[in-house]
Amino acid sequence: MHLYTEHFGLKLLPFENVSDPRFFFGQGEHARIYQRLIESLNSSQGLTVVTGDIGAGKTMLSQMLIYNTSNDTKHIWIAEPPEKSISLFMFIALELGLEPSTSEKTFVLRDIKDELIKIRSEGKKCMVILDESQTTADEVLDGIQLLNNLEKDARKLIQVYLFGQEEIMAIINSPANESFKQRIAILETMGKMNNDKIRDYITHRLNVAGGLPSIFTDAGWGAIHSVFGNEGSIPRVINSLCDKSLIVASERENDKVDYYDVYVAARELGIYNEISHHKVEHKQSMKEYNFPDNWENVTFKDAETVYEEPAKAEEPGNSSELKTEETKDENSFKPAEIEDNNLTIKEETVASTSSSEWVTIDSQGEKPIDIEIFEKIKPISMKEITTKLDEWETIRGKV
Repeated sequence: MHLYTEHFGLKLLPFENVSDPRFFFGQGEHARIYQRLIESLNSSQGLTVVTGDIGAGKTMLSQMLIYNTSNDTKHIWIAEPPEKSISLFMFIALELGLEPSTSEKTFVLRDIKDELIKIRSEGKKCMVILDESQTTADEVLDGIQLLNNLEKDARKLIQVYLFGQEEIMAIINSPANESFKQRIAILETMGKMNNDKIRDYITHRLNVAGGLPSIFTDAGWGAIHSVFGNEGSIPRVINSLCDKSLIVASERENDKVDYYDVYVAARELGIYNEISHHKVEHKQSMKEYNFPDNWENVTFKDAETVYEEPAKAEEPGNSSELKTEETKDENSFKPAEIEDNNLTIKEETVASTSSSEWVTIDSQGEKPIDIEIFEKIKPISMKEITTKLDEWETIRGKV
């Protein structure tokens, strides 16, 4: 059993990037497109094309077609397009149990049609799934068109599905392939999930694996939302982020996945720049990054971060003034004006206060946003901020 499945009490790995029909997400666009594919098979509509980015879930859809039509349908799955149409015909013929006596297209196609008629007479269907179809040559498209033309009693004898990246549309839209384009019965494009569906998708996979969505804290869910923002994302990236977050949390021996775990996972996957909201809470973690002991006085408000230095003792003759200085300790956090993605940090010193106020700031740094889910978020790395402060100090010294 995988380390984190045991740690979190899961029966399966919930976020493996494999096309396991048990984890199919039957909601949103994926469910709608899948239903259309089933309808096209049941009504013998013929040629169907599904496009989408890498990792959008195309292979999962193809596996669902095979998984849910196993009793009455002959499945022929081709991992990638052959170079020539005769290779396509020969492959299909062999999958149908035929032994062509010649490699002449006309005769191989005749044998295929005869077998398809036999399959139809038994009340069954036949489908061909061609994956990675964005690399299909024009000559092979002509062969697919010939297969699509095989009919009996005004119904298609074979259902052909092309799954490929969006580059296939450039091939289909070529003037040379106008005839092929006109024969497409269904054309669908798989896009990104929005944030609402992303949460439902993650919850679904956790449930299938024997877990609960409470494995992620509110702060952890908030971090996932921050990573993907309003643009949303695709299943493969979502799976990778969640899988890595669970690994990070288990390595830290946490029984929940919080903001820090998602942050570290996002950094390792190269998508951490999308996280712009954060909050510091644990002293031990702050000490790890050489943050001063009075870190509780760091305040987010009005789109500014203010580091509050401890007030120095009043000097004789100046009892009416409260003086503050930048500490000279090399480990202390120096205030400065820098910009880090959507976060602006300005130099400012103010009197210490017994309480701290934390809010997140919007993408323009204009107004505070009151979001409860960021109430217990652990720290992001201060090393990046320290580096930028050093750069600022160097620039200030030249002014």
